[in-house]
Amino acid sequence: MDEYISVEGNAGGGLDEYWDIIYKYPRCIGGALWDWVSPGLKQKIQIIDDASPNKINTALKGNGKLLPGKFGNAIELSGYDQWIDVYQDKKLDLNGSELTLSIWVLPRKWNTNGSFINKGAWQFGIAQVTKDSLEFYLTTNTKKR
Repeated sequence: MDEYISVEGNAGGGLDEYWDIIYKYPRCIGGALWDWVSPGLKQKIQIIDDASPNKINTALKGNGKLLPGKFGNAIELSGYDQWIDVYQDKKLDLNGSELTLSIWVLPRKWNTNGSFINKGAWQFGIAQVTKDSLEFYLTTNTKKR
């Protein structure tokens, strides 16, 4: 086994399937847990004002930089240990037939795939999956579309 879980803060649950394999194969070795401390917790939390009518609580985690953007200011993130955390809010739940996601991205060197926007891996989001392509995903019920 290799690295199999990131534990930021107190989030180290959901390992039942791994323990099933460990007990089934006693000679199984290796494995690692990482990120016992969230990199965002070492930085002062920077609250970001939501300029939309929704006014949803949002915070910058990590040490992103404020730069001039297309409209007003923008935030530069490294793509590794910096992100914007939009807190759970019922206004973000899908409860109708419409969804709008909007982002402005300044292209930089592509290192690896990653999310621009996501609401869980099985709800909705926009991710960069190759150097030249984005993927939009939307899950309803149990199928990923």
